[in-house]
Amino acid sequence: MEQELKLPTASQEELGDAHQRCKGRALALFMARVFADKEQRYQCQLMSELQAAKEEFCRRNEAASEERCRAVLRELWRDVEQRLDRGEYAVPGGSRRFQEHLEELREEYHRRPGLGVKVSSMLVPDTRSAEAMRAMEARQEEQRRSREEHQRQLEEQLQRKQQAMLEDPLRVPQEQEALLQEGFKREAEALREQIRRLEEENEEMKKPSWHQWVLDGLSIAAEIFLPDLAQAALRKIQRK
Repeated sequence: MEQELKLPTASQEELGDAHQRCKGRALALFMARVFADKEQRYQCQLMSELQAAKEEFCRRNEAASEERCRAVLRELWRDVEQRLDRGEYAVPGGSRRFQEHLEELREEYHRRPGLGVKVSSMLVPDTRSAEAMRAMEARQEEQRRSREEHQRQLEEQLQRKQQAMLEDPLRVPQEQEALLQEGFKREAEALREQIRRLEEENEEMKKPSWHQWVLDGLSIAAEIFLPDLAQAALRKIQRK
């Protein structure tokens, strides 16, 4: 089989056909030389050895295919890293472009020759990457709603304190009014500052967020490509 095959093979059928041809020749040679093997003990031993040889070739074939697939994926991933370094995705619509580019790389991967029997198993089905995309969008929407609710609660709290301040002077001695007003001003200013920060954060969420969408996108990349490639890019982003 060493002389008949070049690993990785395009399919398991190709390896199986080669095994059948070699097995036939081995049996013919064996039967020509052994006539007294009435119990077929030696023939059974030969068949067992041939099966073991086939299993070993299958293992080596899959290993060669996986190595080839990983090499192609790493080659394709370099283009993603270069674009990340240039900030090409950190623009309006960059998140969607990032996903489109990953899909282009997936298609190019399948066009590459000589990937062998592991070509499909090295990538997950499209349904899982689509599910990851929907999960990312749902998480971003949940974060947006949470921020808006927090802002609404702070604004209500500020309004209640303002209303209480208008009513308190009627209930407290005049000498305490100045102290209450000063305390209210400080507290109201702190609440206004929190509201202002939340408003800024909400505005930022409407814009392309370099770190957030890249980190979310890399989680999808880990679903589509090899996890070690996405994790390497993730470490690079986190250092920025």
